[in-house]
Amino acid sequence: MPESKTRRRPGVGQEGEEPQAPRFRVLVVQQDGTDAATLERLLAEGGLHPFVKQVPDADVLRYVLQREPWHLVVADVDDASPERVLDAVRAARPGVEVILVAREVGHREILRGLQAGACDVIARDRLGHVLTTAQQIRRMDRMEQARNRVHEALTLHGRAVEAAGLGLIIADMRQPGLPVVYGNPAFEAITGLRPEEYLGRSCCDLQGFRTRAVDPQEIQQTLRRGASCRITLEKRRPDGSTAWSDLMLSPLRDRRGQVTHAVGLQSETRYRAIVEDQAEYVCRFRPDGTLTFANQAYGRMMGRDPEALIGANFLDWLPPEERERFLHHLATFTPEQPLRSIEHQVRMPDGTLRWQHWTDRALFDDDGVLVEFQSTGWDITERKQAEQEQAHLIEELDAFAHTVAHDLKSPLMTLIGFADVLEREHETLTLEQLREFAGHIGRYAHKMNNLIDELMLLANVRRAGVTTAPLDMGGIVAEALQRLGYLLDEHEPVLTQPETWPVAVGYGPWVAEVWVNYISNAIKYGGRPPHVTLGAEVQGDGWVRFWVRDNGDGLSPEAQSRLFRPFERLEQVKAGGQGLGLSIVRRIVERLGGTVGVRSEGAAGQGSEFSFTLPALASHGDAGPWSGAPGGLRPGLA
Repeated sequence: MPESKTRRRPGVGQEGEEPQAPRFRVLVVQQDGTDAATLERLLAEGGLHPFVKQVPDADVLRYVLQREPWHLVVADVDDASPERVLDAVRAARPGVEVILVAREVGHREILRGLQAGACDVIARDRLGHVLTTAQQIRRMDRMEQARNRVHEALTLHGRAVEAAGLGLIIADMRQPGLPVVYGNPAFEAITGLRPEEYLGRSCCDLQGFRTRAVDPQEIQQTLRRGASCRITLEKRRPDGSTAWSDLMLSPLRDRRGQVTHAVGLQSETRYRAIVEDQAEYVCRFRPDGTLTFANQAYGRMMGRDPEALIGANFLDWLPPEERERFLHHLATFTPEQPLRSIEHQVRMPDGTLRWQHWTDRALFDDDGVLVEFQSTGWDITERKQAEQEQAHLIEELDAFAHTVAHDLKSPLMTLIGFADVLEREHETLTLEQLREFAGHIGRYAHKMNNLIDELMLLANVRRAGVTTAPLDMGGIVAEALQRLGYLLDEHEPVLTQPETWPVAVGYGPWVAEVWVNYISNAIKYGGRPPHVTLGAEVQGDGWVRFWVRDNGDGLSPEAQSRLFRPFERLEQVKAGGQGLGLSIVRRIVERLGGTVGVRSEGAAGQGSEFSFTLPALASHGDAGPWSGAPGGLRPGLA
């Protein structure tokens, strides 16, 4: 659609106009729109291809922000309240940067604007400074778009590789011996190899003693000529059977055309596995599920002699929901489409559920009547578990990337704003003002550093191995309160805690993080002044329940259901916060074997109670009190 030729006031976009892409979209909040034309000219000279639209007030600003995406808001504080402008941006499209413009700008106006959430405060005769901020925003926007495209492609590629039914490995051609650097879950399921058994080893070492040993140098020479080669792998399973598979290696080139890796696609040699070792499950059954044949592997799976399985109905071993799905699967076979595959769960003789992959072939008579099915299957439980773990990790990676891109951006832009003001105004500022600005820069830098520390802790809790021990909970709480000294000074809460604590088992540094997150939330989101109560109770099931209560407005049931999710942003429930704390709490407590919880009536002043459980010191006697000094109490605390 060509761009409209309708004449318009310079610098002001018309409703419905479709700008040329990519445009840098700017909203100007001003009654007469005089700054819009100036900004459009400045941004165009800076190469940003601007699309500038003027709105008269904060109400129209909120409406326009909700309808379309924008990169920057420039607000004339002489025409519109800066607080209303910033509230409109936070409500309609949080993340959009705001620059406040006034006829005269002093130290106090700059400080107040930056603290309110603006990324810069400038005088009208210095509109040229908007270009610098706009260029920074455009660079960050392009970096985030590129990261999203790369991450989406990598995620799609990773899911495809992990979900592939064929085994896949990658070997490094640049290292001697052709070591394996990657194997997907299907490769592990087919071979029965664990990662520590094949990663770093030559793919040729995976050949068994009854297969022809191929020299790695011979394989590398073949691959560098651009040809593929096949090797046969043999793996002795723990039950004594042998897994045979063929591995087709093909060259993988870099951008310069150099062969750097070899990719191997693997498939099981079914005939050999069935005839020689019966490694796969093989059976035949009638359309109603009655078994007419089962091989030795199938018998071992069910813990019975294969002959004893003849006449049994394997549908009885499927969970009800899987049985219905499997019957629908059987109904889809036709003489034209006699071969299909399905993955489903089977209940084992010991009561556990295992995932299996089956390839079924329908056998029809000359009249097209279905007579029997012949099926080959294998266990894919480990693969399914790996897929679930990968899906969870991808979800956390998305949330992790979102947190890094957005939660670090806010303090970073504020820090840049303070630094820019110092660079421009340092000659006119007093020593006291310079110290004040430096203090703000330091606080925002510490805020970024704390966020990075929390991200690292959240990642390390998954991997780290710790030794649990009886906890001096009084000392741990005292340490948490000491770390929260700045919040205690700022909000002066009334804090109550027991003189003695029940003894639980855990890991002290992690439990301290739980208390820090719970107490800081109670102080920030409690009443004014905050009343924070800490407590614990020994439960009859061998657990100790610890809790923190506040006197805030409480949480609705819907809000409670969203808490503790990975990277759930708390400011969608209450104001402020990076959304990391409760994710850390949940992961820590679950790693220590406990659970987290929240109770709230959702009524003003009734507050909320956040809790976590840890194992009581049952194996060492009663979970009696541990005399630990409460410590860390300040004036005004109970």
